[in-house]
Amino acid sequence: MINISEPPSAIICISDAIAISCIDELLSLGIKIPEDMRISGFDNIGLASHNSIRLTSIGYEKGHIGEIAMQNLIELIEQKEAGIESTRHITLTPELFIRESTRNNHL
Repeated sequence: MINISEPPSAIICISDAIAISCIDELLSLGIKIPEDMRISGFDNIGLASHNSIRLTSIGYEKGHIGEIAMQNLIELIEQKEAGIESTRHITLTPELFIRESTRNNHL
């Protein structure tokens, strides 16, 4: 496995692309996902759910972001036409997409 005395049981990557590369490297070393190592990414790109080992990821539903962006753009245009200046702060709650890369097969 990994040449350290107590290897981690999971790796959380800053992006799905890095997580997918990490999975590829671990598999080439003979490390089984998720049996030996669990992997998670961030941003829920399309490839995360279509790879040979489907990646657990934290992200947002892309359609929902598009709807919010369009609604806000329309409102900002209408307000500008009415001579109203405004600033918006939008906070979205991320969603956890649990897939095979972190499944506990022992439960």
